[in-house]
Amino acid sequence: QSLQAEEGSRYLRIDLPCPGPVATNFHKRPQQKASHDDSTNARELKMSAERCSRLIISSMIMPNGGGETWIAEQPTLLFCFLAQYLPGLTQVLLRTVIGPTRVGMWEAGLNLYDPSSIAKYRQMKQQEKRQGEKEKTE
Repeated sequence: QSLQAEEGSRYLRIDLPCPGPVATNFHKRPQQKASHDDSTNARELKMSAERCSRLIISSMIMPNGGGETWIAEQPTLLFCFLAQYLPGLTQVLLRTVIGPTRVGMWEAGLNLYDPSSIAKYRQMKQQEKRQGEKEKTE
């Protein structure tokens, strides 16, 4: 974008697509069977690679397009806006709520992009808490 500012937007157009989580086989381990569709849940928060590429191309062919294009499913897109316009609030949420929850979900082997994993993780934490309270009373 600084090159565009130096040369003037009349001669140079910069397109900067910023995709969020995309469903690909990128993180599959070699011993795992690769499948065409990486999603394990229809409600998963990852966007298909085909949809992501269509949105990138459509933003690039717009005559007055150019610039930054954020491409993601909700709530990822909402979080990107929060991070851009309310960075202090975003940092507090990451440190106190979102970060610890996602790390715990990852340690428990849950899918970080499946909203039902949050409920599963909370149930696991409640069971652990009840188990700890039960052990204290015994």
